[in-house]
Amino acid sequence: MEALRNWQDRREHPWKDVYYDALRLWRGERGHTLLYDYMDLPEGGTVFDFGGDDGKWAEIVLNQQPDCTIHLFEPHPRKAASLRGTYREDDRVKVYDYALGSAEGKLPLPEASVSGVEATVDVVSVKRYFDTFDFPQIDLMKLNIGGAEYDLLPALMRGGVLQRTKRVQIQFHLKGESQIADRDDIRAGMAASHDCAWSYPFIWEEWHLRA
Repeated sequence: MEALRNWQDRREHPWKDVYYDALRLWRGERGHTLLYDYMDLPEGGTVFDFGGDDGKWAEIVLNQQPDCTIHLFEPHPRKAASLRGTYREDDRVKVYDYALGSAEGKLPLPEASVSGVEATVDVVSVKRYFDTFDFPQIDLMKLNIGGAEYDLLPALMRGGVLQRTKRVQIQFHLKGESQIADRDDIRAGMAASHDCAWSYPFIWEEWHLRA
C-alpha cells in the first residue's frame, strides 16, 4: 500500500521526486546509522533539540554521552507536560514548552486542537532567547519541526547562533514546491560556516562547523 501511495503522489506532484529518490537511498544505505551516532559528543556538551516530541532522541543522546545538557523545545502542551514529568528530577534536560522563531508571536497547532477550537503555541524570538541565555558554543543541534525550520534556521544564522554550533542535523520538510528553493537558499547560507557531512534531501542531513 505504501508503494502505491508513493507512486500516486509522485505522479500528482513530480516535484517530490527529490524526496522519494532520497528516501530510497536512505533506506538502502541505512542512513539512520549516520543519524544516531553521538559518541564524539564531549563531556559537558551543550545540545539543542528543536522538536523534542516524546523525548526518544534526547534519550539516545544521553545514553551515549550522559554528561551533557539538552535544551529541549516541544510546544505541544501534552507532550511538553509529559517531558517535564519525565525530567523533573534530571537537570541535564531543560524542557521549553514554546517554539523559537524569527519573531515573537503565536503559531497554530492543529494536532492539539480540541472540539474545533484551534490551539496555538507561543513563539519566542531567537534574539530574545539568546540574549537571555548565553551559549558560547553549541556542540549538537537537531531540528525536526514540521516546516518551521524555514523560519528558524535563517534566524539562527542572522543571530550568529548557527555559526557557533559545531554539528547540526536537519530534517527539511517538503510540503510545497517552493520549499525546494527555500532549502537551497538556507544551505547556501550555511555553507559560509559549515560543511555538509552527508545529505538525503528532505529526509535528514548533517552539517559540521569548519575549524
